[in-house]
Amino acid sequence: MLADSGVVRDDTPPRNAPEAVQRLTQETQSLAKKLRQLIGSLQRSSSDNVSSTLQHLAVYNEAVQSLQANATAAILASDAMQQACGKLYEELAAVDSLAKEVHDLRNRVEQLEGQVSAKLRS
Repeated sequence: MLADSGVVRDDTPPRNAPEAVQRLTQETQSLAKKLRQLIGSLQRSSSDNVSSTLQHLAVYNEAVQSLQANATAAILASDAMQQACGKLYEELAAVDSLAKEVHDLRNRVEQLEGQVSAKLRS
């Protein structure tokens, strides 16, 4: 058909075909080298990120464990304080009771002193 249309078909490679193939080969090799470097860089970066993430997780776990231990210690201290406050309340109630008894005894002593004074005067 092409021959019928007046177009001449030339299947012979151009004279600089070996040079073009050589340039393409060099560029392909250059691109392959750059791709290997990029993949290596990505692998190192990925490895660094994984390592960093693992370190952060270890620090986080340590912080959580420390927080848990501190919370447990705080709860134990709070329980001990509550017990101590309960004992103190009981002791204060006993002191209060003693203070009332002392007050009553003073009143009784004053009454007796009054009676003794009255008998001595009579």
